[in-house]
Amino acid sequence: MHGLARDPADGTLYVGTHEGLFSYATAEPELVSPVMDFMGFAVAGPGEFVASGHPGPDVELAEPMGLIRSVDAGRTWAEVSRGGESDFHSLTASPSAVIGYDGALRRTQDGTTWDEATLPEPIADVALSPDGQVALITTESGLQRSPDQGDTWEVVTDAPLMVYADWADPDTVVGLSVDGRIMVSTDGASTFEARGEAPAADVVAFSASLEGEQLEALLATQDEVIVIPL
Repeated sequence: MHGLARDPADGTLYVGTHEGLFSYATAEPELVSPVMDFMGFAVAGPGEFVASGHPGPDVELAEPMGLIRSVDAGRTWAEVSRGGESDFHSLTASPSAVIGYDGALRRTQDGTTWDEATLPEPIADVALSPDGQVALITTESGLQRSPDQGDTWEVVTDAPLMVYADWADPDTVVGLSVDGRIMVSTDGASTFEARGEAPAADVVAFSASLEGEQLEALLATQDEVIVIPL
């Protein structure tokens, strides 16, 4: 598993894996996409997803796929850009922007025209605020925040070292620290407090959600998907 998120259209949880995109609308996960290797996956808006990775044997997309998009909740996919060039292992999206990490931190407003953001050091995860302006990266130096989509960065001194971070709404950020604590910020990633612990150590994908009025941390291991109310 390499990415998971809820579709704001109906709250359904989707998980990107090496074998395709799965819907967790029922107790049994359902393959909704063609068989593809989803190395990066993000929800850009209701029913609109973006992804990256490698095509399956019956999928006519470039290798690597670059940035691909679905506008029917993951059923069909089309190349947007950077096919044959980028395999984004970390991918984040808002309705107005996409940022992906393929060794460089790349950003686009329209899906086709890209430039490179400043990259202070290698990253583990990247997250873009719902308005597409504020970016977060998790690094060995700590959580870093950019108010300008990656032109400038500042370490968030109040945050512990984190592996993952994600925005649940314009003010709320949820992260997973390196020691397994689930951290929550309600002031746009300026200050954090612990709200619990991850029940598993081998987390391979992470996101945050406001399902109705319930704040959630969504975690995936190689064996299961875990939803933690906060």
